[in-house]
Amino acid sequence: MEDISFSPERIYPIPSPINEPPSPSPSPIDQTPSPIQVDLSPSPSPINVDHTPSHHEDEVNNAEAQGEICRLKSKIWQHFKKIKVNGLDKAECKYCKKLLGGKSKNGTKHLWQHNEICVQYKIFMRGMKDQTFLTLKVVQGKQELGTGTYDAKCAREELEKAIIMHEYPLSIMDHLGFRRYSAALQPVFQVPTTNTIKKEIVKIYENERATTLKLLDSLDGRVAITSDMWTSTSQKRGYMAITAHYVDGCWNLQSQILSLMVLSIQQFKQLLRIY
Repeated sequence: MEDISFSPERIYPIPSPINEPPSPSPSPIDQTPSPIQVDLSPSPSPINVDHTPSHHEDEVNNAEAQGEICRLKSKIWQHFKKIKVNGLDKAECKYCKKLLGGKSKNGTKHLWQHNEICVQYKIFMRGMKDQTFLTLKVVQGKQELGTGTYDAKCAREELEKAIIMHEYPLSIMDHLGFRRYSAALQPVFQVPTTNTIKKEIVKIYENERATTLKLLDSLDGRVAITSDMWTSTSQKRGYMAITAHYVDGCWNLQSQILSLMVLSIQQFKQLLRIY
């Protein structure tokens, strides 16, 4: 088998030492020297190509490009990108491009500390907070352009209300598709974890419960208490709700759910026999 040698003008086959090599002729198409450095020694050893990176970016290999799938649960990774530098895991700040230790055994404490002192991050957040954007407003059935500012607290509250109203599973916070969708809508928005959103929803429940009890205590009239039971065919569970009915100061009938209990099918059947 013949070896292949590269020359600045053209590619020629190198025959065995018995035959005489053909005389090279310059190519009329391209006379530009090739940027590849080739060892043209007569030794039959394989060709050695010297490829030295000319920039730091040539040494950096993205972990995603290599097919490495790593689930980063901490919220701090929203501000860092995990890459590989000379075979080592590094965490690159998305704002100042500083490289920090990215191994799992290093933890995330040093990443949080850098995020607190990163000047570029503070500039970015200050600009996003004060930045105005165009919005669509409906005025008398017609859409008009308006301006607004991004409010992270308001966005967080609307997300919690949506979960409560439509009974979305709390695990949606960890879904990759939902996180990508949220990042596409607003890159600055930090999607909370399942445990965090659970705590916030429990706080909303406690606040609403305290508000309702305070409202019932302030009523001058009487309060009627009713109970209602129903079953869910999909979940095979029974539910029982305790509701308060009263007339407010404007003589409007109001209703407030005081309690909601989940019952098994056996408990549900026993209650039906009693009532």
